[in-house]
Amino acid sequence: EEPAGGPLEHLLNLPGLGAVAVTASLDGPRNAEKLALVAHVGQLSANANGTVDLVQRAADLSYAVSSPPMSPRPGIAWKRIDLQGRWVGPESAPRASSVLDLEGLELSSGAQLDSLRANLTADGRVLTLHATANGITLTGSQPQLLQGSPLNVDATLHLDAAGRPLQLTVTHRLLDLDVQAITTGSRSANFDLRLRDLSALAASYHQDIRGTMSLSGKVAEQGSTTTLDVNGTGALAGSSIAAKLLGSGMRLHVAGSMTPAVVDVDTLDLSGRALSVTAFGSAERSGPGSSSRLVQSVRAHWRVSLPKLALISPKVGGSLETSGTADGPLQSLTADVQAQSMIAVRGAPPGKVEASLRARGLPSAPSATVQANGTFDGAPLQLEASLEQAAANTYHILIPRMTWKSLAINGDLTAGRSLAAARGNLRLRMAHLADLQ
Repeated sequence: EEPAGGPLEHLLNLPGLGAVAVTASLDGPRNAEKLALVAHVGQLSANANGTVDLVQRAADLSYAVSSPPMSPRPGIAWKRIDLQGRWVGPESAPRASSVLDLEGLELSSGAQLDSLRANLTADGRVLTLHATANGITLTGSQPQLLQGSPLNVDATLHLDAAGRPLQLTVTHRLLDLDVQAITTGSRSANFDLRLRDLSALAASYHQDIRGTMSLSGKVAEQGSTTTLDVNGTGALAGSSIAAKLLGSGMRLHVAGSMTPAVVDVDTLDLSGRALSVTAFGSAERSGPGSSSRLVQSVRAHWRVSLPKLALISPKVGGSLETSGTADGPLQSLTADVQAQSMIAVRGAPPGKVEASLRARGLPSAPSATVQANGTFDGAPLQLEASLEQAAANTYHILIPRMTWKSLAINGDLTAGRSLAAARGNLRLRMAHLADLQ
């Protein structure tokens, strides 16, 4: 027993916990221990009575928890808790029933739950759960996201079948989720997710995207390897760039695997109205026994196609194709990027521009070269430039040549974070300012 304001309140950082009184007894042989438990924590009461078989890991127990409004500490509170249940039999094949009724839950993170009703039953072969949550308030920029309809969860676990199959469904006005899983042995799960209204989710990221999206896939364990394969389709509309580029015919495919040492992305394909992305790569992590499991190095290849640049900016027409690689430790990456564009601005004839970027030592000791050649806005364009780290926070920038129309730039600078302290020279000449119009 402990009075209100005792050491336990301070140890648990629950200054509103109240007085604590617990009476418990466990008596009898290991295969038939008699349990009697009565606990009072503030205004919360709990009891459990019955027998426990510690040898066969079985029990015949009745239990209950009830509480009127309580606030153990600022930010954590509830209006009512009522739990009633019975468990008979081994943990592998119980006969059980339990009902939970929770109202007015508030958490220190700001999340809230108006009510939760849950029913669990088991007949020795099948365990079922039905739960309904109402009035969910989230943390973050869209706290009302899940309000407007209940969140329903239904689950069925087959206790007597190989692999203990699980069927799970989650429904809400925003989504439908169906999962078929194997929960023991070589675990796996197949899922289908339908997002009914993307506008509410996109608003969390300040994006105007409307429409629907469907995802289906499989996650599986094979020894120490976890594999993932996901396919998706979408019908998107809205003023955000993603909606414009993907449109009503979005397609997604992601496949890969993960071990304690390596994450492999075998396929990443995303396509839509005016966008095509393909990529593959791998990331090496610290191996078993290491104190860190963070990514140590990466190897990636990608290609991006944008056939309708006008969807991004009405003032620009044409297309863009880019591809590249990144390889090496995270503190000393090597990257190569190539780009080719047919671009038209201000009604000028389309011009072809090709560019390349070669970078080394990213991000700790970066060096890079850039080259571009072609025709832009009806005039030849040429660019050669390089950057190299000369010292900590100091870079050597060399521009042998940049020419376009009457513009000519060349220079040799050593600069830090402040250009006012730069050393070297930079020459810029533009004979006709009208070229910038």
